[in-house]
Amino acid sequence: MIPILHYLIKILILELENYLSKNKFLKLKIIIIMKGLCQSRIHILILILIFLFGLKSYSQNPDSINKIPLTEDQIQNIILAIEPYKYVSIGEAGHGDGTSQMMASQIIENLITKLNFEVILFESDFYSLMKAEGTFGKSLAYDSAIIFNNLYELFTNNLDTKDFIFKYLPSKVHDKTISMGGFDIWPYTKYPYSKMPLELDSLIKSSNIKFADSTEYYDFFIPFLENSIEFMKWNSIQTNTRFLRDVEIVLKQLGEIKYFPIEYIITLENLKVCIECIFNKEFKPGINSTSERENQMARISKYLIEEKYKNKKIIFWGHAGHLTKNYSGENPPMLSILVENSIPKVDIFSLVFISYKGTEFNRNIWDFQSFKASRNSFEHELYKLKPVGTKLISPKGEMVKNTYYCGHNYPIKMNLTNYFNLLVFIPVMKPINVRLK
Repeated sequence: MIPILHYLIKILILELENYLSKNKFLKLKIIIIMKGLCQSRIHILILILIFLFGLKSYSQNPDSINKIPLTEDQIQNIILAIEPYKYVSIGEAGHGDGTSQMMASQIIENLITKLNFEVILFESDFYSLMKAEGTFGKSLAYDSAIIFNNLYELFTNNLDTKDFIFKYLPSKVHDKTISMGGFDIWPYTKYPYSKMPLELDSLIKSSNIKFADSTEYYDFFIPFLENSIEFMKWNSIQTNTRFLRDVEIVLKQLGEIKYFPIEYIITLENLKVCIECIFNKEFKPGINSTSERENQMARISKYLIEEKYKNKKIIFWGHAGHLTKNYSGENPPMLSILVENSIPKVDIFSLVFISYKGTEFNRNIWDFQSFKASRNSFEHELYKLKPVGTKLISPKGEMVKNTYYCGHNYPIKMNLTNYFNLLVFIPVMKPINVRLK
């Protein structure tokens, strides 16, 4: 099959996988059929017709269109502010905020092309993106599919930013490969359930640690990796407690081996911390963070900055609550993965999107929900200023304000100067542009 047709078919399969993610049985049947059709040129037309027919059953959310991106002058001001820095964090108040995701991709594109940034670290699974990047180079279609299969849906759900991700990851700009990585602990995607158990089993056995020869290792530890990682949040307390005990034994014994790969130590630590998060009384799946998670994300970030991507210009992209310059120490208990006691002092430019009102897409309930900041908030102060429009604010001096920066559902009082270099105010937020059945 000629390369362009092969590429198109890969993209069609990927699109249907995304659109049918809620109906796993139907998805499985259609994907099997389509992958079979890929083997025959004769059926390419049928394949495309199936794809187009599938699109007709989906409608685009009308509330998510007509977003206004940043102006050229605003982009230029942002670039000038970031230029002296080697690290930049871009934080969104809600993962379902479409306007801020469009602006973030606009900013990142300029950072790559104009300031030679070469690494993007997503709030996505560390292990999956580590393995995905290691498979790059086979073909454009293959690489793009690997990205979308192993990047968290917070980023791939948005149709408005898909082109950006396809364009730059993976790619070469100014003769440099644009690298990607993840700084989160949760095993979100396909790789942890398919590759991790076999890979860890092989590495642990070859390390010759005592635990690898035990009955417990074969009867429980490896079966847990193979069957229970995906269901950690719903496993019994006894099951998770038993795995937590085992993984601590494994980590202790592997820690005595000088040359065991650190990235796999981190992977095992991530699984351990996931269960510690579940045991935390404050933990609510998909809603909040915990100190255990934040400290491990700091550990991952330290490794990525100091070892894997040493001396490279790096962009962090994720929730604003994880990406403040310093630990806020306020309520709600959102921490920063860039706190000084977790990472040697990093001179990072921290940019955050804030908004007065709008609609966000909530992936936990697969629906849209509205929000509005209170009248005593900083966002309301900005909204009252005329003309109302996107504004860039550089916090200076004592700016102690009530703000909804880290979530649309609760305010937090903080001195914005301590935590951010630049605020991007969006008066009315539109949700991410997803297709709904």
